[in-house]
Amino acid sequence: MKSITAKLSLLAIILWVVFAASPRYQTGQQVFNASPSQNTTTGVLTLPETPRVGTVRLYVNALRHKPVEDFTISGTVITPVAENVDLYKDSVTVFVVDYVK
Repeated sequence: MKSITAKLSLLAIILWVVFAASPRYQTGQQVFNASPSQNTTTGVLTLPETPRVGTVRLYVNALRHKPVEDFTISGTVITPVAENVDLYKDSVTVFVVDYVK
């Protein structure tokens, strides 16, 4: 009987880690279609609020950009990777960000 109880406890912990501790399953206020401020000299974008870690979805000219691969984020600051700097500096580029705060 103890074996079954131990297995159920382990299963409960695993489910908690997968669902409750994952940012995508945590509750929070979702922000859609935020427009970050753009620095056309450096290409750096600044969000109006600090997003919850792992919840940022950045769209550049309607194409989704991926964290680490296309940009990095620290607090409210989004910095493009080297190959995207010119695109992020362009004043006609449209940026839209969705995130959870």
